[in-house]
Amino acid sequence: MALFAASINANAAEIDLHEYHEVFSAMQELESELFALHQAGEQHCRIIHGIGSGVMQQATHNALKKNPMVLAFEQESSGGSTIAVLNK
Repeated sequence: MALFAASINANAAEIDLHEYHEVFSAMQELESELFALHQAGEQHCRIIHGIGSGVMQQATHNALKKNPMVLAFEQESSGGSTIAVLNK
């Protein structure tokens, strides 16, 4: 996580998914927001998925693995969020 933590600042874009009750809706929001951030030229973002049962975190990581706009990602030490690095 040191590599990601060193490259992201406190003003990084955030995608907040932890309030969603349905995984499908949250993943639609994630894809939409990632596309918008990529189009805006953002290099990284923080995705807040919460801790809970881990279902949202697992769905988020699965979606990030499949997304061609995402170069890499890593869960933050808090466990409730993940940093994603976007390609240019």
